[in-house]
Parts: sequence; C-alpha cells; structure tokens
Amino acid sequence: MSGSDFINTGPARLARLLAERHPIALVRPPLRLPSFTLYLVWPRRFDQDPAHRWFRELVIGTAKAIAG
Repeated sequence: MSGSDFINTGPARLARLLAERHPIALVRPPLRLPSFTLYLVWPRRFDQDPAHRWFRELVIGTAKAIAG
C-alpha cells in the first residue's frame, strides 16, 4: 500500500517489476535470505476443469515471463 510502512519480502525480479509501475521503495534486506521455489497447487477435482486449467496456464505463463 503506497504511503504505508508495510514491508514485503519477495522475489527480486517481481519487486523490480512492481516498482516500475507503482510508487514503492526497494531496499536490500539487512541479511542474506535463502532462495526458494514457487509451487502452484490445486485440489485434484480441478485437474480436468477447463476454466481452472486455463487459469493455471495463465499463472504459469505470467510467472515465466516475469522470471525471464
């Protein structure tokens, strides 16, 4: 939220992308943070649901585009 004192820790590439579009400050953390893996999970009952499959593909495509 712009103008707040909220802190968010997340992927650097995503933070840079957001900072290009929104008035946020990027600051290096005072300690080294470990890397992490992002996962996409959903209930099995939605495996074959066309709308859910479309949305999963959209999320995966967007994540890949951000990651470069």
